[in-house]
Amino acid sequence: MKKSVFILALLCVITLMSACKKEPSITQGVYGTVIERYGDWMPGSTADHGERPIACDVYVYEYTMLSDFGGAVSVHYPIDAMPKPFVAKTTSNAKGFYEINLAPGTYSIFLLEEGKLYANGGDAYGGINPITINSDEKLERQLVLDHAVY
Repeated sequence: MKKSVFILALLCVITLMSACKKEPSITQGVYGTVIERYGDWMPGSTADHGERPIACDVYVYEYTMLSDFGGAVSVHYPIDAMPKPFVAKTTSNAKGFYEINLAPGTYSIFLLEEGKLYANGGDAYGGINPITINSDEKLERQLVLDHAVY
């Protein structure tokens, strides 16, 4: 009896865990979660802060560099002045989950915020929020819309 209860409980836990993590339906490309980081993250602060998944438009462009925007370091880029070709777009769901089919290559990935493209990452070459997709690869990438104070 105890063994049956244990096995049943274990099956319930496994089922719940697998239901929480959404598997991508893409065969090649990028997927993950879009989260918003908010509040006061300063050491010693007791103010409210945290992270939450959000629905947000996700844009992919050909690999874009800071030099394409005159070298200015920013996190917001004007969508109407994007110098590189548009590749793909999707919208994350209410749980923040997104996925985009992409051919092998190197791209820059952005979030749309208030009519501007937002990206808070880069590489050593001046690339803006780059991702590289290899053949038959499903790359998991968490995207963070950072409204926090540090």
